[in-house]
Amino acid sequence: MNDIGVIVLAAGQGTRMKSDIPKVLHRLGGTPLFLHALRAAQQLEPSRIAVIVGHGAGAVQRAYSGDDLCWVIQEKQLGTAHAVLCAESTFHGFTGDILILSGDVPLIRESTLKRLVDHHREQQAAVTLLTAKLEDPKGYGRIVRDDKQQITHTIEEKDASDLEKQIREVNAGIYVATAPFLFSALSRVNNQNLQREYYLPDIVAIALREGRTLAHLQVDDAREMRGINTREELARMEKSLQEEVNRKWMAQGVLEGSDDHLH
Repeated sequence: MNDIGVIVLAAGQGTRMKSDIPKVLHRLGGTPLFLHALRAAQQLEPSRIAVIVGHGAGAVQRAYSGDDLCWVIQEKQLGTAHAVLCAESTFHGFTGDILILSGDVPLIRESTLKRLVDHHREQQAAVTLLTAKLEDPKGYGRIVRDDKQQITHTIEEKDASDLEKQIREVNAGIYVATAPFLFSALSRVNNQNLQREYYLPDIVAIALREGRTLAHLQVDDAREMRGINTREELARMEKSLQEEVNRKWMAQGVLEGSDDHLH
């Protein structure tokens, strides 16, 4: 994992959480959401880490006491592409690959991130994205392919046609890109969409337009890329996580004969 950088997006307010607490500070298993993603990425031993903060920046910064990363302030939340571009100075002179992930996707595994980086390098790609097949893809950007099953572009759900909304393959929102391509492409992303935001997935279209190599990796377990947008989603993930912990304990015999404690 030489010459790998990491950018964690943690600037959003998370209005659907209906809370004054920044979304990435809501806790899963007792730990703030963004720290789950950060710790998975740290297992790759990156040479540089930037965490993009905005809403409640001070509180998010206080939640992590380490000195092994750079905090980057996104003054105005203008979209995910703008958020990543805010980290350009942090990666000045960096020529390696940059892993980008969201602070509200807490179940992503280090092994999946490593596979993604390895695949990116094997394919000598400019950008590689993680995808997933979902039974219910509502809320996620879709992966659009041609007749030869080659990716032609990605589309955010709010901008998708009714036909595109039927696509079950989604963009997991986790990328690896070569640093020179990434920041060059980000400077050319526009906000000509319904949200008037600068979308990070638009770097996919830029790569294809320039004839650069685009790669993708489909995650084995779609639960890994599930984001948290509401308290209900957080509660379901908390329950699922606790059930998984209980199963592991049962397998180890820790809870054997103690089923009453689960009720």
